[in-house]
Order: sequence, then structure tokens, then C-alpha cells
Amino acid sequence: MLVTTEDDPTPLVRIFATKFKAALLQPDYAALMSKSQGKFSLQSKKDPQAITVAVNAAGPHLSSGVDQASDIVIHVDFTNPNAAPKVKGLLRHPLYAIAVGKLLEFPEINWADALKRLWDQHKNFPGMPDGITAKSTDEDRQLSVGSSTEPVYLEGKSADLAEVFSGGSPLLQLLFEGKLRGHYHFQHIVVLSDVTLQMMLGED
Repeated sequence: MLVTTEDDPTPLVRIFATKFKAALLQPDYAALMSKSQGKFSLQSKKDPQAITVAVNAAGPHLSSGVDQASDIVIHVDFTNPNAAPKVKGLLRHPLYAIAVGKLLEFPEINWADALKRLWDQHKNFPGMPDGITAKSTDEDRQLSVGSSTEPVYLEGKSADLAEVFSGGSPLLQLLFEGKLRGHYHFQHIVVLSDVTLQMMLGED
């Protein structure tokens, strides 16, 4: 299945397009997507941000705003994934709402595999460090890529490492939030944050 977007997509559309592309690499998720044809919208609870996802046999098409023809509209807090959503159209389309809920539970990402992919794809990006060492504090597991002479060192929970290395969030954001910590030169963190932001927006 192919993920398509409107011309000149908004950042939110690009972010979700990236999430769908990564998830559709997994056969179980692709099978779920193929069975979930219809149209749904995600509307921010805090601001005007919104996207509409139209799913057909070819794949999902993403556009900005709320399409009035959507089967359901889900009001969410994009900054807090743990906040309970409100679903408009639930009574009219309960089964579709359940299917969409499963689609929005994106498959878990292995942080070590994500780090390897990030390094393979972006190690020659201008200003990148010579290597990256990451440690999962909840798995007590460490992985290094590139040179071990003076690498960027990051540690945190496996889910937060996966979030960054897969392009789910810019690195600086999780450092500022205290979810990740480590030892590094600031200029390397700026470059890695640029790389992870580009990945999040589908520019990698």
C-alpha cells in the first residue's frame, strides 16, 4: 500500500504520513489497513490543527483539515498521547471507530534497529558525530554505531530511544523533557536534532 498526501502538505500531515509509511512495512499492520477502508479525521483539542485520512484499496491519503464527509472525527491532544480522545460519530460507526483506534496504535519500534537505520542513512550528513552509543536503561542493553573514539552517548528508556531514532520526535525535545540524557558536544546534538526532525517530516 502507498501513503499519499495533498500537495504542499502541512507538517502534521507529513508527520503522520511518515508514521503510516513505517507502520505499513509490517504485514499485520498493512492487513489491518486494507480492512479499514473509510475516512476519518483527527482534530486537535488545543488548536486548529487537523488532518483527514481517507483509506482505500491503494492505501491512505492524508490531507489537512477535517473533511465533513469523515465517518468519524477524533478529538485528540497531539502533545499528550495518554490523554483520552473524544470520538464524534462513534454511535453511527462503532466498528470503524474500533478499527481506526487500532490503526492509531502504531507498531512498537525496536530502538536498536532504528539506531542502525539512522546511522546507515545519515552518517554522512554534514556535522554528524563520528559515532553514537545508546543505552536502554530498562533493558540494560547498550549499542554503538560508527566510531567509539568520542561518540555521542545517550541513555533512556527503550521507548524514548526508539521515538528519537525512528524520527518520532526531534532529539532536543526529549533531552529538554528529561526523557533522555547523556554526554555529547552540543553541536552534535544540534545536527542530530536536525536529522531527527527531517526524518519526522519525511524528508530523509
